[in-house]
Amino acid sequence: LPWSIPIRASTPSGITISDLLLCLYEELQEPIRHGEYYTDALGGKEREALGRAAAVRCAGDSGLLGRGVLRVDFLGEECIFAGIVGGRKGWELTTRQG
Repeated sequence: LPWSIPIRASTPSGITISDLLLCLYEELQEPIRHGEYYTDALGGKEREALGRAAAVRCAGDSGLLGRGVLRVDFLGEECIFAGIVGGRKGWELTTRQG
């Protein structure tokens, strides 16, 4: 994913699994911003893949289609959550193709 997702703790004792999953879900349901779509990192093929992933996600539902491409569409059509690992800038979500 081309952006960071801040995870907010719901308790003073730290971040729970529920916090992690809720924040991931909320962030991935946001429509992508102009600068996330029209960037040098995305070429025509990648933009086409985003459109295909959105079409599959929406399955013809005009209400969903009206929201446009969401951040979750960056994950593609078949993406499996593989875990979270420590990285240089904090924790990183890892995925793999299904």
